[in-house]
Amino acid sequence: MFSAAGFGSALLRTAFMIYLLASSTSRFDVHKLSAWEVAARFGAAIFLISPTLYIHGAAAIAGIALLTFHRFSHRTAGTIA
Repeated sequence: MFSAAGFGSALLRTAFMIYLLASSTSRFDVHKLSAWEVAARFGAAIFLISPTLYIHGAAAIAGIALLTFHRFSHRTAGTIA
């Protein structure tokens, strides 16, 4: 049976998985990724495939946390906009 919510969830998870896999295999996002960031992004992307909510939900949260960490850890200190 078709579910619009399930279909939308699958589309969002697939798009996020592609982004995580692409950035981990290229070892670059905003800046060069460290080895542990590559492994963590790859692992989170793999777990996004799971149809179980608590598995792909935790992987999505981990992926968002990894992106947030990466973006804010490489900010230059002392810049004024």
